[in-house]
Amino acid sequence: MSAIAFGPNPDPSPNPQQIFAPNHDCMFNPDLPKCIPPEGGSCPNGFGMNEDGQCFPDTECPSGHARMDDDKSDACIPFNTIDYGDGCPPESANPED
Repeated sequence: MSAIAFGPNPDPSPNPQQIFAPNHDCMFNPDLPKCIPPEGGSCPNGFGMNEDGQCFPDTECPSGHARMDDDKSDACIPFNTIDYGDGCPPESANPED
């Protein structure tokens, strides 16, 4: 039986400068590493920056999704997972409009 050699553990946190490449995935999950600009950086054209400093596409959410006013991530959330409290979606989130 041969011994298994283990090397040093790689750094588990990726370098944001190497992976910053925001795309439509950031619309639904701006917490992805590719949505975080390098320190002091800014978001590319067509993207906004949320309160947490992550980039998200500066476009309307696709049909069946909405951004919540009290959600600082600016992620697009499916209507069927949103808790409207009183049971009624706000006018801007009405999928029949």
